[in-house]
Amino acid sequence: ASTGGGYTAERVAGPPTIDGQLGEYEGMPQIAIGSSNVQAAWDDTNFYLAFDVADSDLVPSDGTEPDVYSGDAVEVMIDPDASGGSTADSHDAHVVVDVAGALSDALGWTDFSWTSNTQVGVDLEGGTLNAATTARGYRIELAIPWSSLGVTPGDGVTMGFDVAIDDKDLAGNLT
Repeated sequence: ASTGGGYTAERVAGPPTIDGQLGEYEGMPQIAIGSSNVQAAWDDTNFYLAFDVADSDLVPSDGTEPDVYSGDAVEVMIDPDASGGSTADSHDAHVVVDVAGALSDALGWTDFSWTSNTQVGVDLEGGTLNAATTARGYRIELAIPWSSLGVTPGDGVTMGFDVAIDDKDLAGNLT
């Protein structure tokens, strides 16, 4: 449950299908970001994140790894050793995925040589990229292998993570 800035991800009995359909997360605690939400879960292999984003303009990035955040995208910053700090250190992971499924993964914000091996599923909910749409938004589902984070999963394991949603409109404004 989400309490006082903390969140406890639920263990799943079996791995979700990474397809952008979020039925496997039904009833799990949510992190609200405006009118959007994020849910997290885990098993012995992966850390899962499910983003359900409200957005009427679906604008992808140019797809280059350092710039994936510059379109409609979701981000997760992971502090595997829960060391905290005001900025990322060399052990912290940053994973960004845009509405077209472009993936950016880095350690310490800028080490793009690192590969997270994240599986990505995107569902545009009937929307069209680069156009105003009547769809209510999009969904992005991530499976981040524990092995890429250097974490051995288990009940009671603590790590830090933060999530964000990048919103770019058709006029080119990014919020």
